[in-house]
Amino acid sequence: MSVDVELRKLNPGPIFKIVEILECGESWKQLMSIIPVEMDDSKAMKYTMHHMKMIECASRKQQRPCSQIFLEEWGTSGKNRPRLSSLLRFLVKAELFRAAEFVAVDLLKEDPPQRPSSGPAARVQIPDPDQIPLVPVPGWEPLPSAPNPRINPGEAPNPRIILVKHLILGSILQRHLILGSILQKHVIDEDDRERNVFFMQDGAPPHYLTDKSVDWPIDVCTELRINYADLRAATNNFDEGFVIGRGAWGSVYRGELNSPNHQEAVEVAIKRLHSEGTPGDPFLQFQTEIEQLSQLSHQNLLPLVGYSIHGPELCLVYSYMENGSLMDRLASQEALHWKTRVNIALGSAEGILFLHTVLPKPLVHRDVKTANILLDGEMIPKLGDFGLVRLGSSGEKDTSVKTKLAVGTSAYMAPEAFQGDISVKMDVFSFGVVMLELLTGLPPFDEDREERDIASHFLDQEERPILEHLDQTAGTWEPSIAEELSKLALGCLESKKKRPNMMNVSQILRDISERIPL
Repeated sequence: MSVDVELRKLNPGPIFKIVEILECGESWKQLMSIIPVEMDDSKAMKYTMHHMKMIECASRKQQRPCSQIFLEEWGTSGKNRPRLSSLLRFLVKAELFRAAEFVAVDLLKEDPPQRPSSGPAARVQIPDPDQIPLVPVPGWEPLPSAPNPRINPGEAPNPRIILVKHLILGSILQRHLILGSILQKHVIDEDDRERNVFFMQDGAPPHYLTDKSVDWPIDVCTELRINYADLRAATNNFDEGFVIGRGAWGSVYRGELNSPNHQEAVEVAIKRLHSEGTPGDPFLQFQTEIEQLSQLSHQNLLPLVGYSIHGPELCLVYSYMENGSLMDRLASQEALHWKTRVNIALGSAEGILFLHTVLPKPLVHRDVKTANILLDGEMIPKLGDFGLVRLGSSGEKDTSVKTKLAVGTSAYMAPEAFQGDISVKMDVFSFGVVMLELLTGLPPFDEDREERDIASHFLDQEERPILEHLDQTAGTWEPSIAEELSKLALGCLESKKKRPNMMNVSQILRDISERIPL
C-alpha cells in the first residue's frame, strides 16, 4: 500500500483495525488534539475540546466508535486531504506507537517507527518468568507439594518463600483469557469437539456449533447443508493449489462434489471464510448470504449449492463459473468484445434490479463490483457475494437507512456510503463504476493516476472524455451506442438525488441491447 493513499479511501479492514486501537483509552483524543489546520504542521490546531464533545455526542446517537467518526471527519475535510503518510506522522508525534506500528508494518510494509528509550511510550520488556526472583513473605507457609526439580539436591528450600512469579504469570494468563474471550470466535470440526479451543464473550460454546440448539433462519434450508469432510476431500484438505481467489473475508477454492444422487461429480467454488481479521462479523455475513440466496432465484444471481457450519471455518459452496470474475476477464489477455460487454452490463443491471424490487422493501447489495460479477460458460453474468446485503427503505421521502459502519470497496462506494447511508442509489453508483471499467478497460483504482479512483478520474468530462478512452481491445465500438453508454455511466455517478434508479438503468441498457446488430 502506498503512503499517498488518501485516508478516506482506505478499505474498511484497515480502518476497522485502526479504530479498534484508537478506542483503547480514548487515544483518538490524543491524536485529534495535535491535528493542525493544514498538513504542513502549522501551529493552528484544527480541533478543540468542543469538537471532541460533538464527536462523543454523535457516537452515542449513532452507536458508532468515536475514533471512526473522527477519522471520517478528518479524512474528508480540508483542501489537502490527509493521506496514510499523514496518519503515520501524527500517530508518531502523538506517541501512539501501537497504531503507528500497525500502519507502518502491516499496511506500508516498512520498519516500525522508533520508540523513545524511556517514558510511557517506551517498549515494555516482559521479563522471563524463570528470571523473576522468589520473594520471601513473612507469615506464609507453603502447602505440601512434590519436590521442585529446580532445587539442587541437599539444598533446603526456605519454607517462607512463595512463588510470586506464579502470581504474575497467573495475572498475564488471566489477561490473555479475557482478551481471548472477546477476540476469538472459532468453529470446531465435529471430530474435534473434545478440543476445547474456543472462547466466547459469555464463556459458552459458539451457538452455531450444534444444529439442535441453533435457531437460525437458515434451518429452513437444511437440505443445503454439506459435510465439511466432503469439502476437505474436494480440495485436498484446502490445498493452496486449489485456490482460485482471495479476499479480506477468506479464500475461494475450486473442487468437485458428488451430486445428491451420487451419479456424477459437479464442479463447485468453495468460499472458506476467515473467522478472524475480517471487517464486520463474518458469521453474520455468512448467515445473511445463506438467508438471501436460499430464498432468491434469478438468472443473474449466483446460485448457492450449499454451506457447512461444522468445520474450523465457515464455508459457502456455489456453482463454479467457468469464465471467472468480470474483474479478471477485463484484466486478462483474452479481450471481451464490446457487444459482450453490453450484454454483461444488462444482465448485471437486471440482477441488481431484481434485488431492489423482489420484496416490498428493497435489498441493497452494498458491494457491487466487477470482482463480484461472475461469468458462466455462456458469459451470462451472475451477481454474487451477498454477505453485506441490507434491507433498505422504501418510499419517495424516506429513501435510506443508517448503518453504524461503512462497508464495501472504497473505489465503488458512493460518497454517502462513507457516512453509513444505505439506499438503492448506493448500488447505482457502484454499477456506474462497473460500466466505466467495461467501457475503458481501466482498473477501478490506480495509484499512478492523478485521481486514483476511476469515478473521480472521469467525472470531469471536459478534461477526460470517456469516448477518447474506450477500450480498443473490445473491437470497433458503434459510436452512438458508446456515447449512450458513457452518458449512462456518468449519470450513475451523479449526486444521490440526480442518479437514476435501476429500473431506468435496465431499461436504457435493454433498449441499447436491442439495437445491437447480430
